[in-house]
Amino acid sequence: MATKNPWSQDSIDHASTWLRQYKASKNQTAAQKIHYQNYAKTYGDHFVNNRVIDPTKLSAQQERFYRSANPTNAYSKEKDMRYVRQLGDMIDQNKGVTSDQLKSYNDKIKKWNLENPYSYENQQKKQVNTLFDQQKASLAPQYAEQRNQVDVVNQQNVSKLRELMAAQGLSGSGEGVSAQVGLNSQRQAALNDVNMEQQQATNDLEAQRAQKLIDVQSQAKEWEYRASRDARRDAEWESQQKADRAWREYTFKNMSASEKAQLEWAKSQYGEDAAWRMYAMQYEGEMNKTMNQAQIDAYRSGFNGTEGGGGNYTKKASGSPNSSYQSHMSQAVKMGVPSNWVAAMTELVGRESSWNPTAKNPKSTAHGYGQFLNSTRANYEKKTGLNYSNPVHQLVMMAQYVKDRYGTPEKALAFWDKNKWY
Repeated sequence: MATKNPWSQDSIDHASTWLRQYKASKNQTAAQKIHYQNYAKTYGDHFVNNRVIDPTKLSAQQERFYRSANPTNAYSKEKDMRYVRQLGDMIDQNKGVTSDQLKSYNDKIKKWNLENPYSYENQQKKQVNTLFDQQKASLAPQYAEQRNQVDVVNQQNVSKLRELMAAQGLSGSGEGVSAQVGLNSQRQAALNDVNMEQQQATNDLEAQRAQKLIDVQSQAKEWEYRASRDARRDAEWESQQKADRAWREYTFKNMSASEKAQLEWAKSQYGEDAAWRMYAMQYEGEMNKTMNQAQIDAYRSGFNGTEGGGGNYTKKASGSPNSSYQSHMSQAVKMGVPSNWVAAMTELVGRESSWNPTAKNPKSTAHGYGQFLNSTRANYEKKTGLNYSNPVHQLVMMAQYVKDRYGTPEKALAFWDKNKWY
């Protein structure tokens, strides 16, 4: 049976009830006295003297115990809200905020299901609203000036009418009154036109604002999905790295002295990862060696047996590839990327990185033309013997990945259309 946390509110309430009964008792047994001493040791003199726990008067250590045992009670919530407000003020005032503080802030926002004003989505929405508020504010003086012009024209027409009526001796006649009424009607009609134009301009701006906010929300959800996906892949890669490190430690311990010397020499010449890859290849079974060589030969012979090229897909990448990309792709074709894959591969690269070999995802380890995660990069560098730091190699490894996972770039694009990644 699990022991109940002494700092949970249930345990504290139970201790408070017991203590009141204990102090009211005239004949206290030895067992009760021991029990009392244990409570005093756990909760301190403050509890013993006051018969109740006041979190604001606990020691720093006791207060941490209390909040840990009661993470969702009113006291813990008030403390969390105070932290959120204080850190929010620091962010607003551009004061230094550490990564640990920011993580704690985000954890509390999620814990209490609060809206994070500093999330990417809300920051983008704030920018959109600020822009359209400014545009709306600029409409008022613009149309106020148009209304003033209507009044100026009306006053000029009234003056001309009066002069004309006076010259003809019709100032007080019914014709003069009718003419005045006509001018007033023209003025009101002109003002109504201006007001309708302003309302229409306002409505147009609000429609544009609503569409921009929808776009921001969609983009934020896509980023959130990609970040979640990349986090899972990074976790898998970390797990694989941990397993590799354990294997290397075990293997090194069981090497002969000459094998250790040979490995250390290889490390000094080619780097640790390359040295271990060489060691692994050297001691693989003959069957694995044969299979690996066959795979390498097929890879270097230009993706023998590949399909694709000329399939249907919708162009969604914005812009067009630059000359550097075109040069890199030409070199990649010479290294084995099928020429009939170029168009579809170019579309896929445009969607992922806008044809930028140094593009980085700020929320994951995805980078390069193909937005490879560190885990994917490590796997395909090991598989192909290429270096992802080289833009041409990026395209070759990306093509190999597409071949392995989808068979053709057109199928990769079809998957991307449904999932926004490949």
